[in-house]
Amino acid sequence: MLSFFAFKGSLAELYETFFVFTPQYTGLGFEPSKLPGLLADAVRQGITGFSFLVPLGLAFLAGLTSRGDRAISGVLQVLGVVSIQLLGVAMQAKFFDYHYGASLPLLSLLAGWGLWKLWERAFTDPFRVAATVLLVALVVDHAPRQSTPAEGSTGAKLYARTQLLVGNSSSAVLDWLHSKGDVSFGANVEMARWLRDNTDEDDTVFIWGFEPMVYDLAGRRFASRYIYNVPQRLEWPGSNAARAELMRDLHRTQPDVVLVTRGDVFTHVTGDRRDSFAMLDEFEELGRFLDVGYSLDGNIQDFMIYTRRPRPLD
Repeated sequence: MLSFFAFKGSLAELYETFFVFTPQYTGLGFEPSKLPGLLADAVRQGITGFSFLVPLGLAFLAGLTSRGDRAISGVLQVLGVVSIQLLGVAMQAKFFDYHYGASLPLLSLLAGWGLWKLWERAFTDPFRVAATVLLVALVVDHAPRQSTPAEGSTGAKLYARTQLLVGNSSSAVLDWLHSKGDVSFGANVEMARWLRDNTDEDDTVFIWGFEPMVYDLAGRRFASRYIYNVPQRLEWPGSNAARAELMRDLHRTQPDVVLVTRGDVFTHVTGDRRDSFAMLDEFEELGRFLDVGYSLDGNIQDFMIYTRRPRPLD
């Protein structure tokens, strides 16, 4: 890996990412004394946060595996890998769903194993199966509920995903499944549609916010290496350098459209309660760049749309 970064001339950037930016970013929510609680949160979300089949299958795997089963060594090996991944999530102190992308397939593998054991034992050891089912029911009944109703329960999300699978759902359900916090999937889709309708394929776009999905949905080129603005918003030793680098990118590419988002407050990511629009007052270079070269052309939900002004004829 080091040879690749050396070949690309990016060893300095690699060092800055891992040893300058990451400690500051992680330090927003992590303290050594909090590690047990953070680890418990990471394990709980990894096991119960995506599908009830995962905790169900894991419970059957634990309840239906005999002490002398040769599979135990394999189970322990997979759990060892998962534990390292979940420890990494806990040490970030940030529990975004995509942080579990490496753990969920392995947990699903073990859960599937447990459900297979249930299938095998269902008719040969009904009393043991009944006891395991009762235990699972008690655990599920006493599991912590979602504190925000809009987020929905795991069961509700599983039902909605099943409806999507059989083609019996609506765009509203799709939006609900893919939205979290201030991030609205529906707004992203609508914004991407506007970009496809109002820009050419070769046009460049810059998003001052936390919505990099729009670039992909719209199929438009991004005007800077910074696809979201955490490096410029977070207070860390390299923030001024990141801002200067961003401005060099923008002056070079002169994006055809700039999108500024409102309401994207992530205290555990940026360290304060200011959204991207409010940060323009502090990031004067970017604010001046927009004032001089762009016009506000409306908005789509939280996206403020700035289009480049025509250059005056010489």
